[in-house]
Amino acid sequence: MLTWQKAPLNAQKKQRNYYSGKKKKHTLKSQVVIETQSLKVICTAHGKGKEHDFQLFKTSRVKPLESIEIIADKGYQGIKKIHKSSYTPRKKPKNKSLTSKEREYNKE
Repeated sequence: MLTWQKAPLNAQKKQRNYYSGKKKKHTLKSQVVIETQSLKVICTAHGKGKEHDFQLFKTSRVKPLESIEIIADKGYQGIKKIHKSSYTPRKKPKNKSLTSKEREYNKE
Protein backbone atom coordinates (compact mmCIF):
# COMPACT_ATOMS: atom_id res chain seq x y z
CA MET A 1 0.00 0.00 0.00
CA LEU A 2 1.34 3.41 -0.99
CA THR A 3 0.99 6.36 1.32
CA TRP A 4 1.13 9.94 0.17
CA GLN A 5 3.23 12.28 2.26
CA LYS A 6 2.92 16.02 2.05
CA ALA A 7 6.15 17.93 1.47
CA PRO A 8 7.50 19.94 4.41
CA LEU A 9 6.20 23.50 4.61
CA ASN A 10 9.53 25.18 3.77
CA ALA A 11 9.91 22.95 0.68
CA GLN A 12 6.45 24.03 -0.48
CA LYS A 13 7.43 27.70 -0.13
CA LYS A 14 10.60 27.17 -2.16
CA GLN A 15 8.65 25.29 -4.80
CA ARG A 16 6.05 28.08 -5.04
CA ASN A 17 8.77 30.53 -6.15
CA TYR A 18 9.32 28.52 -9.32
CA TYR A 19 5.66 28.03 -10.23
CA SER A 20 4.65 29.80 -13.43
CA GLY A 21 0.91 30.44 -13.41
CA LYS A 22 0.92 30.98 -17.17
CA LYS A 23 2.55 27.62 -17.94
CA LYS A 24 0.92 25.84 -14.97
CA LYS A 25 4.28 24.21 -14.24
CA HIS A 26 7.40 24.79 -12.20
CA THR A 27 9.87 26.53 -14.49
CA LEU A 28 13.14 28.41 -14.72
CA LYS A 29 13.56 31.43 -16.97
CA SER A 30 16.76 32.06 -18.93
CA GLN A 31 17.87 35.13 -20.83
CA VAL A 32 20.70 35.18 -23.35
CA VAL A 33 22.23 38.35 -24.81
CA ILE A 34 23.84 37.73 -28.22
CA GLU A 35 25.89 40.00 -30.47
CA THR A 36 24.22 39.58 -33.87
CA GLN A 37 27.21 40.03 -36.17
CA SER A 38 29.55 37.51 -34.59
CA LEU A 39 26.81 35.48 -32.81
CA LYS A 40 28.86 35.56 -29.59
CA VAL A 41 27.05 35.14 -26.28
CA ILE A 42 27.64 38.28 -24.24
CA CYS A 43 25.66 37.49 -21.11
CA THR A 44 23.30 34.92 -19.64
CA ALA A 45 20.89 35.36 -16.73
CA HIS A 46 18.60 32.93 -14.97
CA GLY A 47 15.58 33.50 -12.78
CA LYS A 48 12.58 31.90 -11.20
CA GLY A 49 9.74 30.88 -13.51
CA LYS A 50 7.31 33.54 -12.39
CA GLU A 51 9.82 36.39 -12.77
CA HIS A 52 8.97 38.82 -15.57
CA ASP A 53 11.31 39.09 -18.60
CA PHE A 54 12.05 42.78 -18.08
CA GLN A 55 12.68 42.30 -14.36
CA LEU A 56 15.21 39.59 -15.20
CA PHE A 57 16.92 42.02 -17.60
CA LYS A 58 17.13 44.71 -14.91
CA THR A 59 18.50 42.35 -12.24
CA SER A 60 21.09 40.90 -14.63
CA ARG A 61 22.69 44.39 -14.74
CA VAL A 62 23.53 44.18 -18.43
CA LYS A 63 24.68 47.67 -19.47
CA PRO A 64 24.92 47.80 -23.28
CA LEU A 65 26.57 50.81 -24.88
CA GLU A 66 24.22 53.53 -26.15
CA SER A 67 25.51 52.94 -29.69
CA ILE A 68 24.19 49.37 -29.63
CA GLU A 69 20.64 48.76 -30.83
CA ILE A 70 18.48 46.41 -28.78
CA ILE A 71 15.67 44.51 -30.48
CA ALA A 72 13.40 42.87 -27.90
CA ASP A 73 9.96 41.26 -27.77
CA LYS A 74 6.83 42.57 -26.02
CA GLY A 75 8.04 41.24 -22.67
CA TYR A 76 10.51 44.13 -22.55
CA GLN A 77 8.02 47.03 -22.76
CA GLY A 78 9.63 50.01 -21.02
CA ILE A 79 13.22 49.25 -22.02
CA LYS A 80 13.20 52.50 -24.01
CA LYS A 81 13.38 54.40 -20.69
CA ILE A 82 16.62 52.63 -19.78
CA HIS A 83 18.25 52.33 -23.22
CA LYS A 84 17.40 54.97 -25.85
CA SER A 85 18.25 52.94 -28.96
CA SER A 86 16.01 49.96 -28.26
CA TYR A 87 13.02 48.68 -30.19
CA THR A 88 10.01 46.65 -29.07
CA PRO A 89 6.82 45.86 -31.00
CA ARG A 90 3.85 48.18 -30.61
CA LYS A 91 1.06 46.86 -28.42
CA LYS A 92 -2.51 46.79 -29.70
CA PRO A 93 -4.66 49.30 -27.79
CA LYS A 94 -7.60 47.87 -25.90
CA ASN A 95 -10.74 47.66 -28.09
CA LYS A 96 -8.85 49.09 -31.08
CA SER A 97 -6.56 47.77 -33.77
CA LEU A 98 -3.05 48.67 -34.87
CA THR A 99 -2.62 51.05 -37.79
CA SER A 100 -0.97 49.79 -40.95
CA LYS A 101 2.19 51.77 -40.08
CA GLU A 102 2.35 50.15 -36.64
CA ARG A 103 1.89 46.67 -38.15
CA GLU A 104 4.68 47.41 -40.65
CA TYR A 105 6.93 48.58 -37.76
CA ASN A 106 6.26 45.33 -35.88
CA LYS A 107 7.18 43.24 -38.94
CA GLU A 108 10.50 45.05 -39.33
